[in-house]
This record gives sequence, structure tokens and C-alpha cells, in this order.
Amino acid sequence: MSDVNPQPATAAAASDAGDQALALILRGGLFLAAGLLGAALAASLLFRIPLVGTGGFFAIPPGSGMDEAVNVAARLGIVLLGLTPVARVALSVPLFARAGEKSQALFGLGVLILLVLSMLLGAVE
Repeated sequence: MSDVNPQPATAAAASDAGDQALALILRGGLFLAAGLLGAALAASLLFRIPLVGTGGFFAIPPGSGMDEAVNVAARLGIVLLGLTPVARVALSVPLFARAGEKSQALFGLGVLILLVLSMLLGAVE
């Protein structure tokens, strides 16, 4: 018989998988947002399409389909860049709870609630 307890190895593997998932969210969100923003900027410079709308953040200025596509790509990139950290916090809450870190899970839940409230209140103005 072995003196090794399999429980810590299982917990460590779950922790490593959680860390990898968090890193994947941050890296994937950043690269996808950067790709969208870079493509929108390149198309804007190449085709002389302005990236600034006149009717608020989600208003697309009138024009060709290319104008709309470039502006939608830019806006999606910005939104994705903002939502990536929120997704990371949302994923960390159950990971901390499963690992038995109740105080960290509650702290993460509080941060997540504040982030969601700030987005909702910012959208109202």
C-alpha cells in the first residue's frame, strides 16, 4: 500500500485545469478583440472609412455595407475587450468554490456583481 493520498493530486489537477481555462479566456478574448480591432483599423485606413459614428456607440453611420461591417467589427472588438475580464471573474467564482476557497469565491462574486451593475448603470445613461 502506498502512503500517497490521491485526493490532493485530483484537486491539483482540477486547479491546473481551471488555471488553463482562465488563461484561455484571457488570451482568446484578447487575441480575438485585437484581431477584430486590427482588421477594422486596417480596413478603415485602406478604404478611408471613418470609425466614428454620429448617433452613439452602437449607431452605425449610413453608407455602404463595407462601412457597416468595419464599424461593427470595431465595436465588437471593443465590447469583447471589455467582456473578457468579466468572463474571467465569472469563471473564477465556481473554480474557487469547488476548491474550497469560500472567501475568494465570495469576493469574486462581489466583484462580478459590481461589474454587472456598473455595466447596467452605464448603459442607462
